[in-house]
Amino acid sequence: MAAEPHAPGGRATLADLRDMGVNVLPVWRDDPDAITAATVLGIRRSLVLQMAKTGDLKTIKLGNKRLVPVEALAALLGGEEP
Repeated sequence: MAAEPHAPGGRATLADLRDMGVNVLPVWRDDPDAITAATVLGIRRSLVLQMAKTGDLKTIKLGNKRLVPVEALAALLGGEEP
């Protein structure tokens, strides 16, 4: 399995993710430089989890991990950079 993407402060744009070939992101990681759905959206992990629970954000359950497809982030952000 490929390593999870990292960037200073976990900040990355949708274009960065596409350039890295990233298809899914974890909701959250304790590593401050890990790129996660929460850091891309600029919101707290708890809000990402709430959005997943209500169906406002598509997620994939893989074992004990909850992953967010990059396409779901793009759809949420209107396909444009924030």
